[in-house]
Amino acid sequence: MTELISQISDVPVRSRVMLHHMYGAIDAGHAGRLTLEQLLPSLQAERVVTFDTDKLVDYRARRPLATLSQWTVTDMEPPEIAIDKVTDYSGQEILILHGPEPDLRWNEFAQVVSEYAKEVGVETAINVLGLPAATPHTRPPLVNQTGTRPDLLPPQDEQIGTMQFSASMGMFLQYSLGQQGIDSIGLTVGVPYYVMDSDYPAAATALISRISDLTGLDLPIGDLAAASDMLSKRLDLEVQESAEIGGVIAQLEQRVDSLDISQLQVSDSPVKIPSGDDLAERFEDFLRNTDQQRADQGQTAVPPKPKGRHRADGPVDGPSKSA
Repeated sequence: MTELISQISDVPVRSRVMLHHMYGAIDAGHAGRLTLEQLLPSLQAERVVTFDTDKLVDYRARRPLATLSQWTVTDMEPPEIAIDKVTDYSGQEILILHGPEPDLRWNEFAQVVSEYAKEVGVETAINVLGLPAATPHTRPPLVNQTGTRPDLLPPQDEQIGTMQFSASMGMFLQYSLGQQGIDSIGLTVGVPYYVMDSDYPAAATALISRISDLTGLDLPIGDLAAASDMLSKRLDLEVQESAEIGGVIAQLEQRVDSLDISQLQVSDSPVKIPSGDDLAERFEDFLRNTDQQRADQGQTAVPPKPKGRHRADGPVDGPSKSA
């Protein structure tokens, strides 16, 4: 099909839905990454397309991950861009595109993905990510929806004015797929700004639930639900131990409970809350100290991330492999 694709498997593919998330741009709470890391290892998955990263990725920006054991280099994991075919619990197939954002040839890459999607029968494409929001962890995450046509949007408040911003590959693909006649949707979930740099599984749970509602797919959220509950209890403990933090959380709760949804839209910049300037730092210190204490005691803070061939991707700044 193109020199950008290094391999197309002989696995038969016919899927009406494609989910995509590519790391490198903002993804508060690692919501998009956690969504894929929940789905890929939990469901039956097969690799169907592998892209040539030598033609797409700047290796100095996204360096291969080397493994050193007893002074011996035992493994080298380069960046990987791929499409996997996943089967949900009801037997329906879904395609998942994942990996780092290409550093080069965006137009060509988007065209190749669009052509392949049309070839295998994709009717709906969904991009997922997290954005920081002035919302507390004590309230359900808000999921906003964008589309390439007005009729793809659910009933929601009208956007005030026009926004322009630097696009991620996810939004670039959303637009390109829409231009090819595929229903192209973007789901953005609001993540409390004070935990935006940490894993926030509640956001991924909200994304998977919305995907299921939109597509009728039967997708798993069990591990994420358990991790969400554990993290919420840890954050609640910090709130109880600090009157200052508790006061800020109460202000956020009051804001969410009293304002219209249109005033709670996620944004690139967190809203400034009085006396909450150090909230994020305090929570990060608390979570880091708690994790260290659990590690010293041989406990696991949250369910371990999946590893292996179907690992969705790494953190925002590059690939990683779970220990």
